[in-house]
Amino acid sequence: MLSHISQRVRHGFTLIEILIVVVILGILAAIVIPQFTDAAGEANRANLQSQLQTIRSQIELYNVQNPQDAYDENEVLPDFWVKLVEFNYLQRSPKNPLQGGSTSVADAPGAGVGWIWATTPTGGDWSLNLYAVDENDGWFDGDGDGEPD
Repeated sequence: MLSHISQRVRHGFTLIEILIVVVILGILAAIVIPQFTDAAGEANRANLQSQLQTIRSQIELYNVQNPQDAYDENEVLPDFWVKLVEFNYLQRSPKNPLQGGSTSVADAPGAGVGWIWATTPTGGDWSLNLYAVDENDGWFDGDGDGEPD
């Protein structure tokens, strides 16, 4: 009868084997998950950079095709923004993904402001340019060089 019990085939895993597998999966998850959490922020910044390039090109195109109606410093920026949409240079007011989809435009960063139409914040080149507001309410330059365009 003892020989019959000892010849029984073992089925299933021991508790130690299961714990080892769970620990290994936990270590792998701890390595991989932080990489995915940064991916969304990087995608938003890349999207914003692409939008800035497109919008700047469309503003330049509008100014070249309409020199008599080009933007000047005395014009209220939101009116110019609407003009770009109205004349099909932009399909709609672009949304800033780093500011919760804000489409508002101002001359300085602030709460709820998605875009900035102003001179460069560091001085030097005094031409007007379009910037985005980043997640820290700072100037997003769009080309990644760390300096406003």
